[in-house]
Amino acid sequence: MQTIDPNALRQLRSRSHLTLEALAKAARVSPRTLSRIEQAESTRAVRENTLRRLASFFKVSADVLAGDAPVPDPLAVVGPPRTVSPKHLREARARKGWSRAELAGRSGVSDRQISRLETSWTTARQDTLAALAAALETDPWTLVIRDAEAGPDPDPIQLGIKVSPQLRLAYDLVARRYGPTRKQIIELAPLLFVLAAEGCLAWRRRLLQEVDEAIDHLKEFGDEHDHLHFVRSHADLDRCDGYWREQDSIEENDLLGNVDVKPFADYLREQAENLRIEKVVDLGPMESEAAVGFGTIWGAEPYLVCEEDLAELAGGSKRALWALAYGDVPVGRIPRDLLAPEAEQARVEWLEDHLTEAGREQGERANDLLEALRNIGIDL
Repeated sequence: MQTIDPNALRQLRSRSHLTLEALAKAARVSPRTLSRIEQAESTRAVRENTLRRLASFFKVSADVLAGDAPVPDPLAVVGPPRTVSPKHLREARARKGWSRAELAGRSGVSDRQISRLETSWTTARQDTLAALAAALETDPWTLVIRDAEAGPDPDPIQLGIKVSPQLRLAYDLVARRYGPTRKQIIELAPLLFVLAAEGCLAWRRRLLQEVDEAIDHLKEFGDEHDHLHFVRSHADLDRCDGYWREQDSIEENDLLGNVDVKPFADYLREQAENLRIEKVVDLGPMESEAAVGFGTIWGAEPYLVCEEDLAELAGGSKRALWALAYGDVPVGRIPRDLLAPEAEQARVEWLEDHLTEAGREQGERANDLLEALRNIGIDL
């Protein structure tokens, strides 16, 4: 028989932030056995299988559990919640040939939580991470992202299309401000576009109705005042080509109108103005390097979203802004400890250090172009 020191076991479990029940599930030792060990007044005899499972889980030698060697500090599983790599977790489960349900049963972690960890970049508590690692018979560090600077992009867009760094940044800023991942925003995009499109068509119908009402009023006004007969001649707007083209455009669900008008862009601008969300949505020509569609954009004007959030990240530094706007540093790559408000100076320096030569050249060219436009009286 082998022995375990109750103080050593309690210390190991406490430093791993595990309840007795969580440890029992993770190490595959009965809660009753663990309770008896921890309540013992001196070392307690256990079966070799029990000692081996606990030593394997805590990644310590049998001497540590027996009280003959000090408990190592720190343990790999001790610390704050860490971001789990979906890829690493899926691969570790695949090597075992287990389904998510089977891993849930062996680790004590719910199937739903495992599904979330395998499909999105999220954090896991230390007891969850330890339970998964123990069930998979692997080191917890193999399941987490250990270097925020060198790790893979946490939420890649995989649509088979090439997007600009500015559009990618816009997704990141929306995700940072409101919470959803880029993937979730993309999933919502068709719904949000349809709502915006139908809102635009309904808005244009209301405007035509107001035109009809105005025409009727002009006709009645001219009929009531003979000496203002010219009013009646100007009341024939309902028969002009422009009126009927607009009506046909609405019936055909045409958001672009024609080359002379931009109904969808006008609608979006009016909505933004009505919401009074300055520094959240900016539409039209602008000098920001982070503007999406700096030249032209389908159905709308160039735009900038979450400007305040971007300014906060860049901390007033042009070079830090260039690093974000030209794709040198996706927002998700910024180390978590640099995102705190009090870490602004360190974050700015980190962003500036990651600005590539290509990004710097793009930023300087944009600055030169804007300065040239201002010199000839064009101020964007």
